[in-house]
Amino acid sequence: MPDDPMTAGIDLAKKALEVAYPDALQPAAKEFGTSAAPAGKELAKAGVTLARTINLALLPLEGMVWGWDKVREIVLPELGKRFEQKLHRLVTPKANVAIPALEAMRYSADEPELQRMYVNLLETAMDKETAEKAHPAFVDIIRQLTPDEARIFEHLVKQGNIDITCHRDQVDQMLLDKIAIPSGCQLPHLFFSGLGNLQRLELIHRAGAGASHRVQTVILLTQFGKRFYTACVLPPAA
Repeated sequence: MPDDPMTAGIDLAKKALEVAYPDALQPAAKEFGTSAAPAGKELAKAGVTLARTINLALLPLEGMVWGWDKVREIVLPELGKRFEQKLHRLVTPKANVAIPALEAMRYSADEPELQRMYVNLLETAMDKETAEKAHPAFVDIIRQLTPDEARIFEHLVKQGNIDITCHRDQVDQMLLDKIAIPSGCQLPHLFFSGLGNLQRLELIHRAGAGASHRVQTVILLTQFGKRFYTACVLPPAA
């Protein structure tokens, strides 16, 4: 029998990891127990840092992510701040979401808009109350976005459905005025291709109708786009 509840919790965590990752992550599961045991004793005495606790939650993935040390420098402090008030909800994320997200972050170090989406997705996947919202496809979607497209998407979410009725020759300028400029696009001349990419990724739907010289253009989020927003743009509530 374990001597204390903390040891019992560690044993249960080890068993859970062994069931979830029966082959590739067996060494990581054993290492979790080894690392967490002294951490449990330390917790009883003085408390363990958020970064260390989150590091333990991500430990099963460590051997599967190339360049882990560099990624950890970015991820742990940020996640530490986010889980400060909800540490009791922290869980090890699903490998098919977390591993691609952690690896993809290495290629977006100079793109804070995309980094923020990856961290938001990790937070969603590591919060037991929201983990089911973290779809594996979301990592690949973020990877296919430019920073401007991320800005456009966030603005569309905040703005709500765009519904414009104007002269046919004014449509492009109206879209620039209503979306590109207020979203803070750095490369407005690429705005329309970016809008097309968001539609290709099925995050938004664009439709139009017209009679004579006046046309109506409607842009709205798809259901998949709303789910992407919830998991990758809007962080889970504390």
